[in-house]
Amino acid sequence: DFIARGVDVIILNPYDREGSAHAVDLAVQAHKPIVVVNAIVSNLQKADAYVGSEDAEAGRIAATRIMELLKGRGAIAVIHGPYGHSAEVQRSDGIRQGLAKFPEAKIVAEQTANWDRTQALNLMENWLSSERRIDAVIAQNDEMALGAYKAIEAAGKQKEILVIGIDAIPDALRAVSEGKLVGTVFQDARGQGALAVELAKRLAEGQKVKHDHYIPFQLVTRENLAEF
Repeated sequence: DFIARGVDVIILNPYDREGSAHAVDLAVQAHKPIVVVNAIVSNLQKADAYVGSEDAEAGRIAATRIMELLKGRGAIAVIHGPYGHSAEVQRSDGIRQGLAKFPEAKIVAEQTANWDRTQALNLMENWLSSERRIDAVIAQNDEMALGAYKAIEAAGKQKEILVIGIDAIPDALRAVSEGKLVGTVFQDARGQGALAVELAKRLAEGQKVKHDHYIPFQLVTRENLAEF
């Protein structure tokens, strides 16, 4: 539809690594510049530019924070984003890389909650009802972290189970300030979006641009919360 309407440039925020790749192929065939932002597609190199963050880094940061607080040992639960989403794949890799340095840490439960707060709450309730030992929850986004925390709080286990998320959304920053989450990982979504538009403008004007543009993640805790 965009191509038929004769747009000058397209910005794509992919939902699915494989499923969204065809949009890039269509843009290339129509000689329309396309900028991919936030998540990746399997044919990313065909796009004119990519703006995002390396999601494995977010997973490593979250896992390292938990290990610091647990002194390198413990039973870890991981709440995944939608299976196959590029952020889920990379954040999973990063979490495993972060935990691999600590032989006394073990993932005891993991499942998707599809980025959704309510699904994460229900999942956490199921894990708690199984009475398995869980020392910390690493959620691959803040919505799921907040859902998990709500279930933990309802069970009266908020002093026993640590929870961390990723994205630094306003609700998560509030939860960090209140001591509910032990941290979140800031993803500069505003910076990604703004740069994607700037690159799109340059491409529409016929300028050449660099392909890869990475914006780093940053750990957020109560200590540095004011910066965010």
